[in-house]
Order: sequence, then structure tokens, then C-alpha cells
Amino acid sequence: MCASGGIHTLHPSLHRMFACDTGGTLNRVVHFYNYVVCCSTHSINSTHMYMIVARLITQQFTPHITQSLEARDQARQRAAQHTEWQQDYLDHSRPHVAHQTSSLWMPAMPILHAARVVQPGQFVSPQSSPGTPPVLYELRSYQLTHGWGAVPAWVEAFASGVGSKIEAAASQLDPSMVPTLVFAGYSEVGDMNCTMELWRHASSTACTR
Repeated sequence: MCASGGIHTLHPSLHRMFACDTGGTLNRVVHFYNYVVCCSTHSINSTHMYMIVARLITQQFTPHITQSLEARDQARQRAAQHTEWQQDYLDHSRPHVAHQTSSLWMPAMPILHAARVVQPGQFVSPQSSPGTPPVLYELRSYQLTHGWGAVPAWVEAFASGVGSKIEAAASQLDPSMVPTLVFAGYSEVGDMNCTMELWRHASSTACTR
């Protein structure tokens, strides 16, 4: 998935926007929004997936974080009243949307701590150097078995091994080619017992190594 951005200033929780490059279902745009839950060290990550008939061309941006789900509602209300959001984004994108889904995800903090990942929403993708291939993000998703224990078992297993995975890559690859874990989490609203990994690769070539 290739990283991109949009009219993010109108929706300050917008953390990432991707266009699908290969694998799975193509012609898809994925939005990630990050909301910090009050009185908690965790955050909720909202994912919106749009099935489209053509890719949207967007620009890079720096993520911002709102402080609560109430701020999410306020941002949506402001965007609904903003001419730029309505005319420059929605009016141009809606004719291409064939299907849309929305879900809420909780970060798997044991995994992120084991991988020494910054708090969700604070990661900023480094700028690519002129003449170098664009970075590529790899989104891995899993549907676990039914039952309460499946997600905790996945988190524990992943947290126990992700450090070794990163160390092995660092010992075999040039430092610029080592992948970065951006997010790992599990679904809270939407399809249950789903988990997700989001990795940043220096290029499509680095993704295959």
C-alpha cells in the first residue's frame, strides 16, 4: 500500500491514507484516524476502507491527534460544513466509491512496546530522498478463531517474537532496508477477533526481502 494524504487539516485525527498497490483487493483506499481515549493510555484507531474504481491522487501530510471520541464528532461536524472538504474532496471522491466499511481498532500495546514503537499517532514517515523509490506500507490482517482468548493469545505470541524478527532483519539487511512496525492491534468495533499489522518498508524491493 502506498502512503498518501489529503485534506487532513479539516479532520485533524486523520493519521494515514493509503492507496492499495498490490495484494488482496485492488482499487481500494484506506484511511486511518487516531483518537486518544480520555483517562486511558490507549488510543482507538478508526479505519475506513473505500472500494473505488480509480485510485485517488493525494499528497503527504503530518498526522495530528485529537483528544477524545467527542473531538472526532466535532471534527466530522466541522468538515461537513467546510466548503473545501465538501467540494474538493467528497464531491470528487463519492462518484468513485463502490463500497465503504468502518471499524475501530485498539492498539496491542505489548507488541508495540516489544517492537519499541512510538505511541500510535506519533509516527511520522520519513521523507523519501529525491530519486529514490517511494516507501511502501504493508498491511497484514488476520481473522482469528471465535472466543475471547484468541486475541490475547495472538498478542502474547506476537509480542514474544517481534523483537527477534526485527533483530534478525537488522543483522541481515542494510539499515535503510529494515522494516518498521507502525501499528499492531485488534478490532474493537466491526468484525470481531480481527488483528492487524502495519509495516513500513523503504521500497517495494525492501518489502520482498
